[in-house]
Amino acid sequence: GVMAKFKDLAGREWDVSMRVASLARVREATGFELSKILDDNLRRLGEIAADPELLCRVLFVLIGGEFDSSISRHFGAIAH
Repeated sequence: GVMAKFKDLAGREWDVSMRVASLARVREATGFELSKILDDNLRRLGEIAADPELLCRVLFVLIGGEFDSSISRHFGAIAH
């Protein structure tokens, strides 16, 4: 699968993992078709870039395994 890392504003480093199963999890949790992000002249990429809430929800799904209870409370509103 595809792996990437990013740091949040608090300096915590997060691993983002994307496998085939991740595509289905993102679609089920957000309605966003991550597998089609490059289709239609990158239209879907523009959608996610223009919607910070959607971007955060997608990232939440992709890094979900790393959350613990103390961190997830900060993201609880976007996860549901």
